[in-house]
Amino acid sequence: MKIKKKKQKQKNVYDPLKMRLIHQQIAQPQNILIEPEGVVKMSEVLLEYIEPYAWETKEELYQLVSVAIIAWNAVLLSGDKRKDALEKMLNLLPAEIHDDVTVLIGAMIRRKEKYFAHIRRVIVNFHITMTKDGPHISVASTLSSTGIS
Repeated sequence: MKIKKKKQKQKNVYDPLKMRLIHQQIAQPQNILIEPEGVVKMSEVLLEYIEPYAWETKEELYQLVSVAIIAWNAVLLSGDKRKDALEKMLNLLPAEIHDDVTVLIGAMIRRKEKYFAHIRRVIVNFHITMTKDGPHISVASTLSSTGIS
């Protein structure tokens, strides 16, 4: 019985992300798979991907993960599409941090290409929950890079 309760409780950490995907009309409830068997957990991949970068607060972690996802998904784009996507993202930020963000994204792109090139899944959204054991990141991603070029 304890196993079921733990598993039930664990699944509830995905609820905020699931609701956000439905509300933003990114996915229909029946199309959302929670931890599909045989598929690498993108939350674990993302934590490994950002491991070299420091953060102290939930807000800093949120910002780091946001930039990491931009870099991750940019790698899945080719040529001008990648350049255009990164320029659009930079234009949303204050001009005084463009240089720092550009350097960070460049480093993250190189890290993705070097260590995670075999994972071609698009990260769609995420949610961070702080727990007594540290952060829990729920990640919504595609099962493949279909439609990205």
